[in-house]
Amino acid sequence: MKKLLLILLCLPMIGFGQIQKVEKTTTNVGSVVGLDINKIDTPNNVEYEVIFRNLKYVEINVISKFTFFETGSDFENLYSMIIDGYSFENTKVLYKHALNYKIYNEVTIDIGSNRTVSLLYGKKGFAPISFKFLYKDELGIESWSYWLSKKQINKLFGKTL
Repeated sequence: MKKLLLILLCLPMIGFGQIQKVEKTTTNVGSVVGLDINKIDTPNNVEYEVIFRNLKYVEINVISKFTFFETGSDFENLYSMIIDGYSFENTKVLYKHALNYKIYNEVTIDIGSNRTVSLLYGKKGFAPISFKFLYKDELGIESWSYWLSKKQINKLFGKTL
C-alpha cells in the first residue's frame, strides 16, 4: 500500500512538468540609424522592445534596450506622446545637454520596475527640433539614444505619412 501511495504521489510530477516551450514571434516594427523597435507576440501577451546604441559611452559599443507590455494602446500612446512633444513653442531652455544641445522639453515616463524613459526635445543652433530617449534602468544607469527628427520617429514607429 505504501508503494502504491508513493507511486501515485510521484505520478503528477512525472506526467505534468512545469517546463514547456513558449511559441513567440518577433517582428520588426521600424528601424532607423542606431534604433530598432521589435514587437514580440506570445500566446499570453504582446511586448515591445526598443533597442538602441548607448551613446553615453562613445568609446565602446554598448547596446541598450527597454521593453514594455501592451496593455491596451500603450504603443500608440508612446508614439503620440513623442509626436506631441515636438509642438512646444516659446519655452525657455531647461538645461544644456551633451554636445551643446539645449533641452527645451523633457517628459518622463515610468515603465515599471524602477525603470524610466525620458523623452528629451532640444535644438542645437538653428537646427530643427530633435528628440532622443534617455533610459534609466532599475540600477539608475543612464542610456542615451541618437537624436532623431520627426520623420525618423514616424519611420521608427512604422508610420507612413
